[in-house]
This record gives sequence, structure tokens and C-alpha cells, in this order.
Amino acid sequence: MVQLARSSLTLPPATRRDRRPNFCCCLILAQILFVSCNHTRTTNVNSSAPTVNVSPELRNQASLKAKVEALENQPLGPSSLGTASAFESPNVTEIIAEGENAVPFLIEALKQEKKPVLVGYAAYCLRRIKTDKGKEPAVHLYKKFYERRAHLTGEEPFAFNQLTLYLIEISAVPHDMPPPGLKQR
Repeated sequence: MVQLARSSLTLPPATRRDRRPNFCCCLILAQILFVSCNHTRTTNVNSSAPTVNVSPELRNQASLKAKVEALENQPLGPSSLGTASAFESPNVTEIIAEGENAVPFLIEALKQEKKPVLVGYAAYCLRRIKTDKGKEPAVHLYKKFYERRAHLTGEEPFAFNQLTLYLIEISAVPHDMPPPGLKQR
């Protein structure tokens, strides 16, 4: 009877042999996955921060680019005479605080004609940073908006207003296209 109970608990030798290769393969695969997932770790094992082998400068640039791209979803501020103003959120404040580091990403944002909120906030940030490096794309887009100024819809008046303020700040408003509401000198 003891022999009968022992035989029901253990597997026959043939079945045990069949599972050993599977078990070994699983262990080897697990070890490979573990090593491949951890190859980016640095020597500081006790750190709780992610330690991918990327320089802090590149990580900061990627973060800054993401913050600029997030301006597309930024809510607009209060409206006056049908044109909204910029809402200075923590994201906008951080971008402005980055100064010249943010300028290349803001210039790229100015080229996104189909995203007027992004364009408006990019112009706002460039104006607050006090740089003229976005002059060319700003003038190009200003001219497009200027031609359609009576037919601007949605967030386009916001973008046009911010572009206008930026170009006035850097003294780059095209002479043949004076800003609406300002007398030509």
C-alpha cells in the first residue's frame, strides 16, 4: 500500500526525463531575458532613479521637447474682443525658464501651421525669452494669417495675435503688413 501511494505521487521516469529539457530551456530563456533587460543599468545599483545610459543633457533635451510639444494641448487664457490670451501654466513657465535651450524646439513649433495653439504659445515663449531667432518662421506664418485675418477661425486669432506681439517685440513686422489696430509710421 505504501508502494502504491508513493508511485501515485511520483512521475514515471519517462515523464520526468521529458520535462527536464523544457525546464532547462525555460531557465536559460529567463536568464537571457534578465540579462538583455538589464544591460542598460549602470553600476549604481542602490539608486532608485532610472539609470539608463543616457546623458542628463540628452534626457533634459527630450524632456524639454516634450514640454514644448505639450503646448498644443495648453488651455488658452481669458478672451478679450474675441482673441484669447496666453495662460501661463507651470509648463509655460518652465519652458521660458530654460531660455536659449528651448529656442530650437520653439522654432520647430512655429513651423506647425496646422496647430495654432502650439504656434501661439511658441511665439509667446519666444517673446518672453527675448530672442529673435524665430523671426523667419514667424514672419512666414504671420503673412499667411495676415492675408486671411478677416476669416480666421478657432484658435487662429490667438496664434495671429501672439505672432504679431512677438514680431512687434523683435521689430520684424513686415512693412507692407502692419498689425491690425496699429497706425503705420
